[in-house]
Amino acid sequence: MFTDKTRRIVRCDYDKRLCTIEGIAITPRITSNKQSFNPLGCELSVPTPLLFDHNQEIGAIGEVVYMRKSEFEVFIRATIFPDEFGYSV
Repeated sequence: MFTDKTRRIVRCDYDKRLCTIEGIAITPRITSNKQSFNPLGCELSVPTPLLFDHNQEIGAIGEVVYMRKSEFEVFIRATIFPDEFGYSV
């Protein structure tokens, strides 16, 4: 089980094209939508579009470039696009 549950910006100091975030994307806990996902049942493939708050109207704000799953969670690392929507997140 991964111990660090925080979401954080990894690097974004001087060149916003290098901005990445990482954190836990899926856990087996019941969500506010009354749904639960089994992390081991997920099929992982990268790159995968990164959406802001599951909003498909604005499109992807970046892409997931790394995923790792366990029976407890799916950990992801994503790059943020250097555009208006990427900068706003």
